[in-house]
Amino acid sequence: ISRALVDNQIDELCSSFLGLNKKLVLISNFSSSKYGTYVLDKYKNIPNIILINGLYNKAELDLVRWNCKAYIHTHTLCGTAPSLVEMMISKRPIISTDIPQNKFTLDGHGLFFSDFTELKELLENKSDFSEYISPDSLLEKYNWKKIVSQYEGCYL
Repeated sequence: ISRALVDNQIDELCSSFLGLNKKLVLISNFSSSKYGTYVLDKYKNIPNIILINGLYNKAELDLVRWNCKAYIHTHTLCGTAPSLVEMMISKRPIISTDIPQNKFTLDGHGLFFSDFTELKELLENKSDFSEYISPDSLLEKYNWKKIVSQYEGCYL
């Protein structure tokens, strides 16, 4: 689940699945940008790449989140990415770009890759990612009541 922006690297993500015996399901707002339509057109006929344009129904998104084998986080220009936190809460394994923001958000509890060649190698050689599920102790860091209380503390 990703926005169709260059810094989310969805073209590179799709490319890393070419020739793999693994399926990628990518949900994005493809039709909202030239970049998105480029990616959609380029990969729409690749059998192991499923591209879903503009899915906004939370129940349906949650079905994908809760039933995926792993989530691949490719966003590179963010602080704490909400999509990453949502996947942590979904208790699914996380594979992420190796950048400081993502390592901090995950507190090191993920499988990190530095480039898409490395990602492809990881996907070719590894079938079980269950050790990369965020621990419950980390999820407490992103507890909404706790966060609101901390913000209130700044103002009171």
